[in-house]
Amino acid sequence: MELGADGNYTATFFKEPADEDYTSTPPTPGEYNFDILTEKNKEVLISDVLESNYVMPVEITSYALEDNTLSIGWEETASAEAYRVRFIQMTDDGENVYFATNFIEGDTLIVENATSNINYQGTPPQPGEDYTIEVMAYNFEADAEAELFYNIQSISTARRTITWE
Repeated sequence: MELGADGNYTATFFKEPADEDYTSTPPTPGEYNFDILTEKNKEVLISDVLESNYVMPVEITSYALEDNTLSIGWEETASAEAYRVRFIQMTDDGENVYFATNFIEGDTLIVENATSNINYQGTPPQPGEDYTIEVMAYNFEADAEAELFYNIQSISTARRTITWE
């Protein structure tokens, strides 16, 4: 996807690897160095330490939309340090994010007054349309104290489809 801030800057981001890029074998822990050459021939060197801890799979155990309240439950994963929940709609162009939490703890999220609190650019979910509930379990790098989004060690994601009523 192309992003543009002021017409002078664009970046191409790849959202997810293909299924065949995944493996059940974790990568070897250690320091990894990345040498990145931008489209404008600027070289960027980045180093990251990959630790041996990882988050186990998260499982959505319940989800319901009743009386304008969306409730989502999941099985807490022992190795997860935080969770995020997103309510999205998949489109031909990617996804529309209607709702997303910051990092939270626990195993339940309840969104009251859902038709007002869940929306995409001011438009609430439409009755009869399918949406995706996504629960992500996070494990952070050992020395991460701030800027957790930049210090993620591993992520486990579970998705379920819900038809809006």
